[in-house]
Amino acid sequence: MPFTINNADSANNADNTDGAINNADNADNADNTAASAHGKYDSLLLRLASLKGAVLAFSGGVDSSFLLLAACDSGIDPLAVTARHPAVADFEIDMAKKVASELGARHVIIDLPVMDNVDFISNSPDRCFHCKRALIRSLSGLAARDGFTCVIDGTNADDPSDYRPGLKANDDSGIISPLREAGLTKDDIRRLSFEKGLTTWNFPSAPCLATRLPYGEPITVEALKMVDKAESILRNMGFTVLRVRKEKDTARIELPAVDIERAAGVALRGDITAMFREIGFLYVSLDLEGFQSGKMNRAIKGEQGN
Repeated sequence: MPFTINNADSANNADNTDGAINNADNADNADNTAASAHGKYDSLLLRLASLKGAVLAFSGGVDSSFLLLAACDSGIDPLAVTARHPAVADFEIDMAKKVASELGARHVIIDLPVMDNVDFISNSPDRCFHCKRALIRSLSGLAARDGFTCVIDGTNADDPSDYRPGLKANDDSGIISPLREAGLTKDDIRRLSFEKGLTTWNFPSAPCLATRLPYGEPITVEALKMVDKAESILRNMGFTVLRVRKEKDTARIELPAVDIERAAGVALRGDITAMFREIGFLYVSLDLEGFQSGKMNRAIKGEQGN
């Protein structure tokens, strides 16, 4: 089950025999899960220590922040490198700086010219492969220049189960993914991040802004800026898990089911519409199905409604 901090069911079932048995089972399972995660972390530290030194692809998200902490714990003194380009939201760059500073890690930001890459801006289903390949080439060049032995990234054990063409770039280049090698799942990483005091432990996933455009719709700097501004508006209103999908002139807002009613209420609906229109959207819609990461991939998976 997904990692959570509180178990409300335990309190509700405290006076119920069956509930007490179930809660005991849950506690045993939680203990086993935690022990497994700790064992994987020990394996991760050994693997990292064997690398001697590494350039770490660092976005400042859940996985790469945890990997940076582990790399520092292992004693290899990594260099965290964050790529900046129009498809990366401004707040993510700021967060990467903050996390690296909190961990006392060396950190540099490089500009990645992905908008000059025709294969990327054409926005085909393998878009992420071309971006990741360009990133790996830049990081590999930096590693060779500065005497690092390898490049590592935060791919975890769950990632291969989703459509992620960027993983092919990893496989083709020989980049090392220590979290994946150690069998660390996203749940493991959140659990251990919480235990170790990482502020990123409960961050929502934040794929690049290009994922907000349907495949085949060209990626432009203007389109990416519109999405970034729109999502910033919603975050400033207190929404945390969100996507703004740009489909030509329409903004389609995805929020968790619990937030849909609030966004559609009288207090916010008019403000959201007006501010999105100021950005350049002609139409503003709210996706009644709610938030779902990777929803744009339905177009290539051939999914139909139930």
